[in-house]
Amino acid sequence: MMYTATLFRLNGKSVVSLKAKVPILGNTSDTTWVQMAYEGTFAGHAQGPFAFDKKTFSEIINKFKRTTQPIVITYGHPQGDAAPAAGFIIDLEMRQGKSGLELYGLCEFTKKAAMSIRDGEFKFCSVVVDFNSLDRVSGKAIGTEMYQLGLTNNPFMEGMAPIALSKVTQKELSMAKKSDKVVEPVVDPSVDPAVDSNLKEPIAPVECVKCAKTPCACKMAVGDVVEPAIDESETPAETDQEVKSPEMECVEVCDILSKATGLDIPTLAVAIKNNLDQVSAVINKTATAASALEALEATPAPSLSPVALPILPMSNTPETLELSIYKSRASELSVELVTLRNQVVELSAYKTAQTALETKARHEASFSRLLSDGKITAAQKELFLSAVNTNEDMAIKLFDGMPSIKPPTEHRVTGLSASPVKA
Repeated sequence: MMYTATLFRLNGKSVVSLKAKVPILGNTSDTTWVQMAYEGTFAGHAQGPFAFDKKTFSEIINKFKRTTQPIVITYGHPQGDAAPAAGFIIDLEMRQGKSGLELYGLCEFTKKAAMSIRDGEFKFCSVVVDFNSLDRVSGKAIGTEMYQLGLTNNPFMEGMAPIALSKVTQKELSMAKKSDKVVEPVVDPSVDPAVDSNLKEPIAPVECVKCAKTPCACKMAVGDVVEPAIDESETPAETDQEVKSPEMECVEVCDILSKATGLDIPTLAVAIKNNLDQVSAVINKTATAASALEALEATPAPSLSPVALPILPMSNTPETLELSIYKSRASELSVELVTLRNQVVELSAYKTAQTALETKARHEASFSRLLSDGKITAAQKELFLSAVNTNEDMAIKLFDGMPSIKPPTEHRVTGLSASPVKA
């Protein structure tokens, strides 16, 4: 199982978050981070120009994280579903390279593909992407999607980092770490321990580690594994220090870093070499913090002298009486404040009602004036009141500008009805 480690600060403490990536081909498969693409614009492709940038890389990663189906690794770019898989991509991430952003994938290779890569048959890869992909369920556009990675020796993008797989697998490293047994040379009791006829120089007598006799009295069989003798007077830490060799400690450190970063040994070595200053700074900072913590724990706590508490005044002292007076006055002021707030609320309500009455009276007066001037009719009262409630000044100016509909005061009658004597 691969892990992605994230270091962050929580409540002043350094915390490492591990995110698990479940292998598809099993824990014994060869897994490594592979550079798949880098940022840039490419105009010479047979299917047309394209560009890789932060947006397209983010769309590829987001689509990958939303689906449970891994991205298949193939031999070249075959057509159809019958082609065998060379592995699968189980994680994607963006990294900052020398010339811009780069897209990396955590690739899990099959045994056949891993052997081909180690033998030099395939050294590079080539991505297959759709820049106008659609969601399979909703049919909505989701941008760029990668759906295949092909092993090839002629990638379109030049200058790619070659795929690197360690000659020693993770399983072999783990076995080397766990193997702490020592096999002593087998002593043949029939041969004189002082001189071996097959050697040019005499050898010293060898004491058997099983029966503790020279020559061997138990006749240990060839291939028997003998546990190393442990001095009971030594502590477990001293015993471990004697058994472990520098090579074994190096293998253990490499195994820890490989599990923490998900990188194989060659890629891990390149990453440490390219970021040597940062790695050294982090290790030195951690060691300094640990030393400071040990020194702080070893420093005895300073002795604290007792602090004299002030003597509170008794209830009969003048200070207590004065404090009681202040508390009483504060209670009275609090009651007065509540009363004043209630009065403010009542006055606000009264003012609102008074303003409404004055506004209604003013509108009635304006309507009566316009009605007497012939600018408006009685049937238009509701229309007038609605208008003045919205904007009083504009409504009155509008009605004042209308022509008068009042009949003339003098009437002139023509015809037979105008004659004083009717026919």
